[in-house]
Amino acid sequence: IEPISKLITDKQNRQITISAMLFYDCVISMPQNVTFTEGQKIIFNGKKYTIETIEPLYDEKKLHHYELGLS
Repeated sequence: IEPISKLITDKQNRQITISAMLFYDCVISMPQNVTFTEGQKIIFNGKKYTIETIEPLYDEKKLHHYELGLS
């Protein structure tokens, strides 16, 4: 998880401040085969985050990692 500060507009036209970015590698991150959904809660170092954006990133044609925008 990397701290950031970014203002986004969601599908419902709400403005949301992203406060962290989670990088989930599809090969080495644990647990494996996790399905992420917008609105899902994540706890990291005792702090609760909500997944606001999910961006899958590919290496050639294979899914490499996800970048999750958290608020």
